Amino acid sequence: MAAVDPMVGQGRAFRRPIEGVVKRAPRGGDWRKPLSTSVSVTDAISIFGAIIAGYVMHGLAAGFTARAATLSAIVALVWVGSVRLPPGSIHQIVNDKMREFRRLATASLMIFGSLALVSIVLQVAYPRDLLLSTLPVGFVALVVTRLVWANCVVRCRLSGAFKTNVLVVGGMQAGIELAEAFENDISSEYELVGIRHLGRFDREHDDLILHGRRIPVFGDEQTIVDAARKTGATGVVVVSTEQLGSQTLQKLIWDLDEIDARVIVAPGVSDVASPRMSVRPVAGTPLVIVDRPQYASARTMGKAIFDRVFAVFALVAFSPLMIVTAVAIKLESRGPVFYRSERMGIHGRPFQMIKYRSMVENADQQVYSLIDASGGSREQLLFKMHNDPRITRVGRVIRKLSIDELPQLFNVLTGEMSIVGPRPPLAREVAVYTSEMSRRLLVRPGVTGLWQVSGRSNLSVEQSMQLDLYYVDNWSMSFDLAIIAKTVRAVLSGSGAY
Repeated sequence: MAAVDPMVGQGRAFRRPIEGVVKRAPRGGDWRKPLSTSVSVTDAISIFGAIIAGYVMHGLAAGFTARAATLSAIVALVWVGSVRLPPGSIHQIVNDKMREFRRLATASLMIFGSLALVSIVLQVAYPRDLLLSTLPVGFVALVVTRLVWANCVVRCRLSGAFKTNVLVVGGMQAGIELAEAFENDISSEYELVGIRHLGRFDREHDDLILHGRRIPVFGDEQTIVDAARKTGATGVVVVSTEQLGSQTLQKLIWDLDEIDARVIVAPGVSDVASPRMSVRPVAGTPLVIVDRPQYASARTMGKAIFDRVFAVFALVAFSPLMIVTAVAIKLESRGPVFYRSERMGIHGRPFQMIKYRSMVENADQQVYSLIDASGGSREQLLFKMHNDPRITRVGRVIRKLSIDELPQLFNVLTGEMSIVGPRPPLAREVAVYTSEMSRRLLVRPGVTGLWQVSGRSNLSVEQSMQLDLYYVDNWSMSFDLAIIAKTVRAVLSGSGAY
């Protein structure tokens, strides 16, 4: 489900020098420390550059005394140290950007708050104009360089760099599932290099071929440490802790430390966002705490207000485009400008969803004949087809650019839909939902959603459903904002729409 975050494409001007640093990135080795050092170097450049830019912007170069220079250097060094990303947390620049941005903002505000306090207590003069300009310029520079680093790391991982070779300890099925997860997440740092099978070992698994790669499988004749040595693994993912036991697992941690490898324990849960998970030690035993699903939070007044305000601004901004689209539809073919379709909203309540008409008149009456002609089933959850003969010429354009979805902003104003949410389903689709699928109806359907920015029409029904359920369980306001930002890129690229 995971794709490259479109935000990491920003800051192209910084990309070339950074790529020069990372192109020699090691594969499967200890790459975290040199990467952390490289990030700190760009942090220093950004921060010192922000201070110099502040002096230039406010014409303070003439007053750049030795005292001011010393104080500025101290501020810059402390700032660099406070935002430094430790090697163990280097994954945040790719996998947890919002947390990283919050950390940068907190550290920056604390530095300048402390500077203001010190200036008052010690009566050290520090230009206020410089203070007010350096903070935002420096923070923006740090955010941009983090985004560039994230983009470069993802690009390098596509070629095999910045990867951690891992040995999976557990059953064959668990190893295959993990390998599939690593393969589907292009931003993942982990690459499966072997499986240490626990329990009864079947020799036919010796030559496991996965995605064209041969994955060695080890049985009881090999210890876990020996298997890690043979495969060159620098990480061991344990998926069956109950078979090892706590004492064996602790000894394994000590033994792997001698070969510079670390233990990664898979908690056995999936489709849970990291903010919902925390580790809490109880009597020396770490427990993974999973917070309740967040669908109730997606029904709060704050989200409803945001939806309506966003819809008003969007309608005003796109009103010229909407008028032109309506005229084009009316001129090309017979029928109404708008297409109304009964959809199921929150808790399965029906409502009339509004779209621009992109098909010929009475297109709904041709659905079953097209399903039959394509060899599909009338019970299928979602019917989509390439080169649908019902789509008009104007319809192809507005569907490609998602202009046909703009009238749904009126549904948002009436509270029937949200800006971000699951795809609004038809009644015939809801009729064949399982109990798990019905969880999509716990929140309002959205004009855009996670599945639209993760492949759009190119996704299978099962993948779209899984993404919608992930959204329902892991909702947050920052998640909505990220999806909106990704929607802009998906629409502009036109990828996956038909």
